[in-house]
Amino acid sequence: MTYIHFGAGKAAPLENVVNIPQKHIIHKAIEWQRMLADGAAGSLSEIAKREGLTRARVTQVMNLLKLPDEVKTFLAGLDDNMEIRKHSERKLRHQHNPQGT
Repeated sequence: MTYIHFGAGKAAPLENVVNIPQKHIIHKAIEWQRMLADGAAGSLSEIAKREGLTRARVTQVMNLLKLPDEVKTFLAGLDDNMEIRKHSERKLRHQHNPQGT
């Protein structure tokens, strides 16, 4: 049985945790691209600071926008958590660039 930790030494079986629908990380890249285009953010560094991420991490996510349009559309349409994990940004990065950069 898989458990999820809730802190203070308490753990609950994973099947008792509500499966909250997630969005693929490409939605963040699209949002950030829109912020840059609209002038809501002046740079990727500014976005990184706002999000509490490194500039490198923001760049990695933004690189998803370089994928072919049909792949981006597919990823943006995912609404099943298992499918989203199957097509994670990290896995896509390694598929399209074996060095992972």
